[in-house]
Amino acid sequence: MCAQIPCLLHHKYTASASSTYKPNGTEFDIQYGSGACSGFLSEDVLTLGGVTIKGQTFAEVTKEPGVAFIAAKFDGIMGLAFPSIAVDHVMPPFYNMVAQGLVAAPVFAFYLNRHGEDGELIVGGTDPTHYTGPISYVPLTNETYWMFAMDDLSVLGTSYCAEEPCHAIADSGTSLLAGPVDAVAALNKQIGAVGILEAECEQFVDMYAAQLEKEIQDGLDPTAVCTAAQACPGYLFLYCPYAREILMTLVNARVDTRAPRRQRPPTKTLNPKYQSNPPSAVTALLC
Repeated sequence: MCAQIPCLLHHKYTASASSTYKPNGTEFDIQYGSGACSGFLSEDVLTLGGVTIKGQTFAEVTKEPGVAFIAAKFDGIMGLAFPSIAVDHVMPPFYNMVAQGLVAAPVFAFYLNRHGEDGELIVGGTDPTHYTGPISYVPLTNETYWMFAMDDLSVLGTSYCAEEPCHAIADSGTSLLAGPVDAVAALNKQIGAVGILEAECEQFVDMYAAQLEKEIQDGLDPTAVCTAAQACPGYLFLYCPYAREILMTLVNARVDTRAPRRQRPPTKTLNPKYQSNPPSAVTALLC
């Protein structure tokens, strides 16, 4: 059972409410680009877009630290890569669809919409209403992720391929665009992008400030927010001025004077009464 902040903010699976649940119990642990999670494996019937998969093994997550899972609008992640990289060698759902004869063809496709409108995952083929002309197929360079060779990536004539060709991955399960550190830093600077830590933290506060305020007023220990999220170690909160401003208002209204205190250097944005000796509750809540 997951009692962490990300779990409390999302829909959850309840094994006891399912008549088709089968226990497995194997430990599960995975690291993503913007977070990690762990738990244990279970088995149940999975229905996806009207397709019912029998005996699908999946992970029940009991620990998911990181701001990404708090701010995320999704309740779970479904892997669509190859079994060779599946944690605990779990068979991905689409492989089970094909093996059980549930799809017309061993093909799935994504339609990514814009401006916040819904997209689509099509299993068993493609939806021709979303494209014109023939589909261009490229060979995979590795059957782990959906990896292929890319001639170049350029912005206004500046190339970001250190090697030719670049190796690229089409990964439906990631929440970000990733690449070599130096190339990404230069590309972000060129297009004016915001760093992921700052962006995720500000998104978290923007989405959940009202709910956090209510939880704090209802008695939630302020230290539990970032302790559970494990998102703000040390002075990482200094990267999030917007989050600091909003959460400081909440903390100043609810600081528990019994909270243990730690000596910290003064910070200009702190309430003057906490300049020389801010309570740990303040430090813990600041993202």
